[in-house]
Amino acid sequence: MTFLTLTGCVSRVGPAAVPEMSTLPSRGPVAGECATTDIEVTGGLDEKPEVTLPTDCAPPTTLLARDLTVGTGRQAVRGSNLEVNYVMITWSDGLVLDSTWAGNDSLPLSMTDLGRSGWIDGWDEGVLGIREGGRRLFVVPRDPDPDGTGPGDTLVYVVDATRVF
Repeated sequence: MTFLTLTGCVSRVGPAAVPEMSTLPSRGPVAGECATTDIEVTGGLDEKPEVTLPTDCAPPTTLLARDLTVGTGRQAVRGSNLEVNYVMITWSDGLVLDSTWAGNDSLPLSMTDLGRSGWIDGWDEGVLGIREGGRRLFVVPRDPDPDGTGPGDTLVYVVDATRVF
């Protein structure tokens, strides 16, 4: 049932309108791991989201995503440029590592060439398929050993797609 819900969030706008279709990551969490539905996100679209992480399940070991608000505008496909607002939170302690929201104002991040942004592992995959005007929650599992100094942290993102072009 989760698979149908997740893939139903991203749809084509027409046969020739979207050259490459992307769906949300469709794997469910492993037994004992949290799902995106276990993460509480409050605040409206274009407002800084407040994120509450669960304490009764383990962080996901696969990338998971869920559209909190399905946008009605253009869909982000490989090669798209986007303007987004986002908050990035560490799973282990719930701290905000980065955010485009400063107080009640926001300064969107401009992304170019989605799918090849080279930003943070999991970012392109988590954002791919979002529609302009939409809000997506996605969780990027920790890198087991990103640079030989020990494992990284699982990252939680809430992203608003303000413009897709």
